[in-house]
Amino acid sequence: MKFVTHNLLCYTLVFIALTVLMKVGITAVLDARLYNLPWFIGGAYGVITFAIGWFFGKRDSRSLPLYDAGLRYNLATFVVFATVSEGWHALGWMSEYDSVWPWRVVEIVWAVFLAANFVTYLLVRKKTIRGIEKNDLFD
Repeated sequence: MKFVTHNLLCYTLVFIALTVLMKVGITAVLDARLYNLPWFIGGAYGVITFAIGWFFGKRDSRSLPLYDAGLRYNLATFVVFATVSEGWHALGWMSEYDSVWPWRVVEIVWAVFLAANFVTYLLVRKKTIRGIEKNDLFD
């Protein structure tokens, strides 16, 4: 089975740009001491992330019979978010008014949900033959 598809790669590249843009925006508004705006930026980031994931995920589901698309997109999103967040901190680009701990808490909670998603994937995988539901195979 093909793990990295064209749509997943496009989603990941768009998500990298979106995550960097979100980090730049939050850093800028915190440096400007506009402490209510990061919530709006984070909310918009979440909605846009969901929308682009839905768009590229639907395109994947139309062209390939993948039952694990949710796991692949969740994993890609987690890896990009954690890498950009930790890199932002390591490079010292965070605002002096920002803390690394909220990002780490998000990463830890997300990792728990990702693990649950992986367990669900393993359970569903047992009910399929090469990614196609056994019931749908002979219809």
